[in-house]
Amino acid sequence: MLRKLLLVPLAALALTVCPASAEPATGSAVQPDTQPFEQVLRQAEQGNRDAAYQAGTAYWQGETVPQDMEQAVRWWMKAAEKGHPIAQFLLGSAYHDGNGITKDARKSVQWYRKSARQSYPPAQYYLGQSLLNGEGIKADAAQAISWWKKAAAQGYSPAQYRLGNALYSGVGIKRNPEAAIQWWTKAAEQGHAESQRRLGNAYFFGEGVGKDREKAAFWYAEASRQSDAAAQFNLAFLYGQDNRSDTHDSTAVNLYRQAAIQGNAQAQFNLGLAYYNGKGIQKNRQKAVGWWHTAAQQGHAKAQFFLGLACMGGEGTERNPRLGAIWFAKAAQQGNVLAMLSLANAFREGNGVKVSTVNAYVLVREAAGIDPDAKELLKAIQENMTGQQLDRAGGLTLQEVLAQVLAS
Repeated sequence: MLRKLLLVPLAALALTVCPASAEPATGSAVQPDTQPFEQVLRQAEQGNRDAAYQAGTAYWQGETVPQDMEQAVRWWMKAAEKGHPIAQFLLGSAYHDGNGITKDARKSVQWYRKSARQSYPPAQYYLGQSLLNGEGIKADAAQAISWWKKAAAQGYSPAQYRLGNALYSGVGIKRNPEAAIQWWTKAAEQGHAESQRRLGNAYFFGEGVGKDREKAAFWYAEASRQSDAAAQFNLAFLYGQDNRSDTHDSTAVNLYRQAAIQGNAQAQFNLGLAYYNGKGIQKNRQKAVGWWHTAAQQGHAKAQFFLGLACMGGEGTERNPRLGAIWFAKAAQQGNVLAMLSLANAFREGNGVKVSTVNAYVLVREAAGIDPDAKELLKAIQENMTGQQLDRAGGLTLQEVLAQVLAS
């Protein structure tokens, strides 16, 4: 699809508005609000670049005429060739996405550049993106930042956000967290949700600015109002940390739920914990397991481990040791030590898997390499193993043991 409308100022979509730096329109002014589409189309056919842009936009939006991306691109092409900056940008977007025309990253960059040179902020921003990612042009982070600076100076919040990120990380520019905060603030004050969240992080951790939990909460709340799932999770975490009242707990749960519904795996896991413990919400083990299952399917290791425990014990779900072992294995694949130890115990007891001291030893050996506290258990298992078993264990890797669980 074309560049998200969210990133294009409303002026860019108004059919009669062009940036102040754009060349004067050729022919008479077109007023689409008072003129029918047929009249706009006639003027476009007569070579009026504004009318050509308007005709293309009408075909793109599909409100006054049936949507037709090929026709939209055709008219934008005519307007772009006459120097219309917004049409040039939209044509670059069409080439980038392959929408209404064959995808061509190189041509996308060419049209972005033509528009960017006329100081059109979205084009400057997306030209920077192409330069950063090496799409249709050799990657050049410094040049990308140069274009973001131009767009940011014009108040374009996505560019301000990206410039802040670059300054914070030191990619393509000297690291300067304090300057990053300034650009994030400019974007955040315009309602840019990601910048609001990054500001919240900065105030929470004291990065580039003094620690201030109240300001962190303020910016997380601002981003949360725009349904930013990560900000909702962070704000819920803050409320949970305060632990001052049941109201704070219930507020945290509501925020976790909002983020969880949007697919935030950590929020799904924490919402499961809230249901399990009855903190901020009525205890419900079935719902706890349901949210852990949702997070586990996204690869959340802790959720996979907790789901394994639930399946092993039949708590909040039907008892299914075999399925519990599978979830332990999935979590262990991601380095979860408790899952490794729990699966090792299952192998020792034959709970959901066949008894195998060798496999148990391999799992505990791997866990001990991460957590020294597991070394005592490793020693205890080793003392009860034969030389042959130790030899077999020496030739097995963790992944081979886990593959046995997942395949059987």
